[in-house]
Amino acid sequence: MKKAWLFPVCVLYSALALFAQNVSDFKIESANGQVTITGYTGSTKDVRIPERINGLPVTSIGAGAFYSTSLTSVTIPNSVTSIGDLAFYETPLTSVVIPSSVTSIGYYVFASCSSLTAITVDVRNALFSSVEGVLFSKDMKTLVAYPGGKSSNYTIPNSVTSIGESAFAYTPLTSVTIPNSVASIGARAFAGTQLKNVTIPNSVTSIGEGAFAFTRLTSVVIPNSVTSIGYYVFASCSSLTAITVDVRNALFSSVEGVLFSKDMKTLVAYPGGKSSNYTIPNSVTSIGESAFAYTPLTSVTIPNS
Repeated sequence: MKKAWLFPVCVLYSALALFAQNVSDFKIESANGQVTITGYTGSTKDVRIPERINGLPVTSIGAGAFYSTSLTSVTIPNSVTSIGDLAFYETPLTSVVIPSSVTSIGYYVFASCSSLTAITVDVRNALFSSVEGVLFSKDMKTLVAYPGGKSSNYTIPNSVTSIGESAFAYTPLTSVTIPNSVASIGARAFAGTQLKNVTIPNSVTSIGEGAFAFTRLTSVVIPNSVTSIGYYVFASCSSLTAITVDVRNALFSSVEGVLFSKDMKTLVAYPGGKSSNYTIPNSVTSIGESAFAYTPLTSVTIPNS
């Protein structure tokens, strides 16, 4: 850490200016006259990303650039337009402001940031917004990211029609209220949370890959509106003893807690808290992708069908 940071407040601005010019702590890649931050090797926890490095504008924060660093605060310059997947994953980040220039934000960007209580967006940003510290699309129709240090209980606004990919992933969420406005739950949207129960409203048509994987779910009901279920949706849910499907659903069914296609020809998902021994029904002609993945299954009987 630079000695300048130990000086009294009166020299704070000089210290910041000095740090802003010190680019050696950043790993970078240059292409097409632009710079991407790809890594950080410095020890300073309060980071100010420079607008220019080697005379070129810094336009991107690359995938995993600050992954698992000791970063607590970051100032993103108004030159940055994109923030890559996992950019700040598993950091002790406490505050962040998305500048007006940002037009693209990847997945898991703030996942496992347990000290982050709010994500703030510059009001001039044309594509993103924040309400009570939660990151949304500008029109409030997509919930993009929930900060990991926020409350463990949350009610999603009625304006939301889509819960974005990894939106709540690896946060300490224990309870969520999903409104009837929501039509899609993105891939890994609730993965790694502390959810024990969830009510999926009858407005939801699609549930993305791994949406509830690695959670503490004990029960779940698939409403009749759902027409698409991704792979690994309930993977590693060791407390989930049964998956129930509304009998009016036209594409899916459940028998003794196991999820099947409506015609019982495809076994879609086996709950991770069910018996470790299972005999697949004779009607089944196809065992679906990841159907038994991450379950404690020790014995299975596969029929000639």
